This record gives sequence, structure tokens and C-alpha cells, in this order.
Amino acid sequence: MSFNSIPSFSMSRIEDRDHATIEELKLALMTHGFFTITDHGISDDVLTSSYSVSKEFFALPEDIKNSYAHPEKAGARGYTPYGKETALGETTADLKEFWHHGPIVDKLFDPRIEKNIEVKEIENFNSQFDILFSQLNNLGLKVLRSIALILGKKDNFFNDWVIKGNSLLRLIHYPPVSDPSNILRARAHGDINLVTLLVGAEKSGLEVKNPNGKWIPIAAKSKS
Repeated sequence: MSFNSIPSFSMSRIEDRDHATIEELKLALMTHGFFTITDHGISDDVLTSSYSVSKEFFALPEDIKNSYAHPEKAGARGYTPYGKETALGETTADLKEFWHHGPIVDKLFDPRIEKNIEVKEIENFNSQFDILFSQLNNLGLKVLRSIALILGKKDNFFNDWVIKGNSLLRLIHYPPVSDPSNILRARAHGDINLVTLLVGAEKSGLEVKNPNGKWIPIAAKSKS
């Protein structure tokens, strides 16, 4: 497997437990820790609507957006303003604002898990991201089942960590940058959660660092 490109896998072949596909997936995880998925089951309509509603929120006046910021919740749910997050080991803040949305919490969840915050200004905001969260969460479970098998475990190995867990959906907006001396919207970092799923972006910029220290660009606007 090339260190200079990110491999792509069909979710249907992963779910079929195709031996060659699973072996290639194992190699991708050992080589990059990152891969792209096609046939993932999340419709273009859901993604398009989610992007549209997300844009509508980030276009709201600053005072309205800031009313949904809850630092006492440590950013677990709701809005985090521009320039508030800094990558581990960095001193310059990332050039982004974002929103955190989680599962619909019921009595079976740990009581410490925060409930979602209702956005009053956009009628379908919460319902739209309930749908997207649910579909991404289901896809994440499928990915974790495959990883469990690669590790020689039962396919439900990760269930206790993620079912009724504190997964979250992050909507990120990277505003235009005018200062050419600081163009990194999100600086180099490793995610701290169990597994991360990213949908196709509208603009390029995401890169993955390979074991040789080279940054590999990820294609934007893809269906993976």
C-alpha cells in the first residue's frame, strides 16, 4: 500500500467480510490510521440539507450565536466561538467556529451526558442534525465492528463504549482568512476520541500525515 495516497473502501465489501478488503483495511489502519469509505449509506439529500442548515446557523449575528455558547459545559454541546480552540501543543488558536450536537438522551444514558441545545431561530436545526447524527453513528458502529474483527475480537467488542455513549457531531465553519501569515484553519493534531468520521467538505484543506512525515491531501467534495 502506498504511503502517498489514502485508500478507499466500499462499505458493502467491508460488511461482506471480503477477506482481501479486510486485509487491505487492516494495512490502511496500520499505515495511516485513516481511510475513505464509499457506499456508506448516507444520502446526498441528508448531507446537502445538513450543510445548508449549518450555513444558516453560522450566518446568524454574533450575539445570537454567542447566546448558545456554554463554557460551563466545557463545549460538550452548543456553540464554540471563533478562535477559542487551540490544538494540543500549539499556542495559536484555530481559525474556526463550531457547534456540538449529540444523541437524543434518554434515561438509559449516563446522567452526566449533556442534552442537545435547541436553536430557536432555525426551525429544523435540531431535527436535521438528529438525522445526520443517527446515520453517522450507525456507520461508526459498522466501522468499529470491522476494526474489532481485525483485532481478533468479537464484532460487538466496542459496543459498551459507544452504544448510549457520549458521541458527538461537530459542525465546523472556517471563515475566510485575510492574514497570509496565519492561514492554517486547524493546526496539526491527533483526535482524542475512539474513531472519527468526516463527511466530504466543500473546500480542500484536510491533510493526513503519513509515516514518512509527508502530508497527503484529501479530496474535497467527494462522495466518500
